[in-house]
Amino acid sequence: MCHFVTLVVSTDDAAAVEAVMARHGRAAEPIDNPSVAKAMIPGERQFLTTRGHCDCGTVLARRCETADDTEARLAKEAARLARKGWSPTKIARARDDRRRAADRPSGQDGDSLELWTAVIRDLRETLGAPHVGLLV
Repeated sequence: MCHFVTLVVSTDDAAAVEAVMARHGRAAEPIDNPSVAKAMIPGERQFLTTRGHCDCGTVLARRCETADDTEARLAKEAARLARKGWSPTKIARARDDRRRAADRPSGQDGDSLELWTAVIRDLRETLGAPHVGLLV
């Protein structure tokens, strides 16, 4: 399952949020996640910050899976795909793709704790937001 970094901030000014995030090389696409909305206070908005496909490998959510855990998970997935009628070649290709994704180094696309600290600081200063939250 992929990781996605979302931002929660008290503002109705989506354009200002987008401008701040663009300065830091990130997106700010307003999203409405009903599960997260239940925990938000009135006036808070949630934004997807992902520019690419996903945020897997972000420093905000490091993988804790060992190589053995990864192989066990892949074997379980392979058995599931075989039951669905996938060919051995297609399953092998899917496993290789999953391995490459799991081996992808963290900190891609400039992702770092310094980046997220600067983003939060910039949002608080620019928008006067009393708090800013990140959710992975």
